Amino acid sequence: MLSGKDNNGFGWDEHRQFVVAEDVVWNSYIGKIEPLGKMLKQSLILLKK
Repeated sequence: MLSGKDNNGFGWDEHRQFVVAEDVVWNSYIGKIEPLGKMLKQSLILLKK
């Protein structure tokens, strides 16, 4: 996601280890990709670095 096009407004929280963005940025991105709206409240499994 962060390495592709249209990633303006996204960042990385080094302490919490996840992607961060303002609500308006998330809403715009989610609007472009239908299945993402369903995943908003779900956790992802912890992956090793």
